[in-house]
Amino acid sequence: MSLAQIVEADMADSSGIAPKATLELLSRQVGGGQNLGFIPVNYKNYLRSKCTREMRVGDTGAC
Repeated sequence: MSLAQIVEADMADSSGIAPKATLELLSRQVGGGQNLGFIPVNYKNYLRSKCTREMRVGDTGAC
């Protein structure tokens, strides 16, 4: 994922937009999913690692 895509994905996530809708938005901006430069699994992994990094002591880990 490019830095610009990461920033947009983070904004969408913090706004409460569903991951599937975020992928659709990013795809439309670049002219289709084939032009994204990553696959949906990469985005899912990014969200999971972001959640893990933000976890604090005592959190239950429900990401």
